[in-house]
Amino acid sequence: MTISRRTFLRGVGISATAAMLPVVTAQWAAADPQTTLLTREQLTALLGRGAHLPLTKLTTTPAGSGSGALADAFGAHLPSRDNQVSITGWAGEDDLSTDLALGYDAERLYVAATVTDNVHRPIGGTNQWQGDGFQIAFGDSNGGYGPEYGLALLDSGPEVYRFSDGSVTSPVSDVTLTARRDGTQTHYLAAFPWASTGVGAPGPGGSVLFNAIINDNDGANRRGWIQWCPGIATGKSAQEFVRLAALPESGACQAWITLDEDQVEVGAQVKAAILVLNWDDADRRVEVSIRSNARRISQRREESTLSSRISPSSVHTSCASSHTPTSSRARSKLLSR
Repeated sequence: MTISRRTFLRGVGISATAAMLPVVTAQWAAADPQTTLLTREQLTALLGRGAHLPLTKLTTTPAGSGSGALADAFGAHLPSRDNQVSITGWAGEDDLSTDLALGYDAERLYVAATVTDNVHRPIGGTNQWQGDGFQIAFGDSNGGYGPEYGLALLDSGPEVYRFSDGSVTSPVSDVTLTARRDGTQTHYLAAFPWASTGVGAPGPGGSVLFNAIINDNDGANRRGWIQWCPGIATGKSAQEFVRLAALPESGACQAWITLDEDQVEVGAQVKAAILVLNWDDADRRVEVSIRSNARRISQRREESTLSSRISPSSVHTSCASSHTPTSSRARSKLLSR
């Protein structure tokens, strides 16, 4: 199939067998660069449901604050699943929610966020986690739990606090934070030098383990939090952290699978989304393969339907691209606002 430049395709299938060998069916639509395949809001919600985020290499240093400071980068909306909310009496998006965006360059990882919160009650210092603000953690190079930071906007200004060092020895002051409150929204932009994350800048096709939660305090005590993935608030573990996957600088193609459920029972139904991203400036002809136990079991399809049999305990997706000189059409409206 051909995926047009700067576009994102999604196929969805339903699977269920008692032998844990579901059938995933992906139905692909032709990519027309003149048509919005996914709005930015739909895309950030989709990425917020999973544990994979394409990481864009920035060509200019971001300025300002809030998710709009990284308007050309990929992001996630939280919450996008019910089990991401751990707040008793949570009243919906206006009570607490956030839009995140992440990008990087050779020197830093940038995290931009706009948080909607009806009451802003931050706390500084070692108890920062009990007030409004972020906790952000990184996985180390071996997949273990790395440094953990707090980001908050206090009455005195923005504050960065490091709850745990991991292998990091650089000063906390190397991490910069700008933040401002505007009505019921708080806008953040944090810049993490790579030395402060415990890992180096990823090469093309490399990745970084990352996670974030937003804490909520409406005036008395911490009410709870909204998490991207487990691993910060309830046990410190990077095993379920989000993988920030750096886009290749050429032939930019990524493919992955997300499930609507965190755990799949034998014989249960589960909806899977197969996602393929072409972020290059040329059309690409893409072969999507699904592997089980390192054995290729899917066949290339020239038509618009891909059917494969997989094991949910061992799912791998790969994509290979070759140039298809079929289009010099205008850039897609994928990230329309």
